[in-house]
Amino acid sequence: MLCNQITVAAENAQFIQYEVSRGLFPFGGGTVRWPLAAGTHNAYRYMLTGEPFDAAEAHRIGIVQQVVLATECLPAAIEMAQKIAMQAPLGVQAVLRNTRLAEARGSDAALGRLRREIVKIFLSKDIRRGLKAFQERRPARFEGN
Repeated sequence: MLCNQITVAAENAQFIQYEVSRGLFPFGGGTVRWPLAAGTHNAYRYMLTGEPFDAAEAHRIGIVQQVVLATECLPAAIEMAQKIAMQAPLGVQAVLRNTRLAEARGSDAALGRLRREIVKIFLSKDIRRGLKAFQERRPARFEGN
């Protein structure tokens, strides 16, 4: 879940980072991903105590972005995916690429790549489609070029 970009959880979901209570630590990347997702102090709390927590707490600390009824999990996740799919593919790809670069190599590396990313988008047909849709006050139809 800490590797997800967006997480939808059922209101009755339970979570735990239990490794410390088993003589281990979150060796699968949790020590890196937890602070990025929830902030260092929230990460410490759950990585160091092994305490379980519910969906409301997961939402509060930022590792879950939406809490829904258990029967609404899949429809809510599909709705979120459809909203993302309606956006400009080049913009979505740039968001993912630049955010991942910031996580992997720091904000200076990501900031250094912004100009290349925006130039690629400004040279696309999709930017013109998006601006025209904005002027006409209608949703844009992007093609990824």
